[in-house]
Amino acid sequence: MSKVLWVGVIFLAVGLMFVKIWLGVSISSLAYRYHKLEQKYKQEHELYLKLRAEEEYLLSPGRLRQLAKKLGLRPPGEDDVQAIGQ
Repeated sequence: MSKVLWVGVIFLAVGLMFVKIWLGVSISSLAYRYHKLEQKYKQEHELYLKLRAEEEYLLSPGRLRQLAKKLGLRPPGEDDVQAIGQ
């Protein structure tokens, strides 16, 4: 083989090694970012579940009844309700 062909083969081999290294680094970087996003998703999902539970508690009819009683609220009587536009 001629020297030019050998030099071409060597450059091709070196180039392929650089591509392999670059791909390995890219895959590692993407895997790290994926792991971080997965952790963030889990944290956000846990917070969502806690907030949903708190919302259910705050809006529970029994709790609202007790709070209304404590504040002296009562259902409106017939004299308290007025129709508008009739």
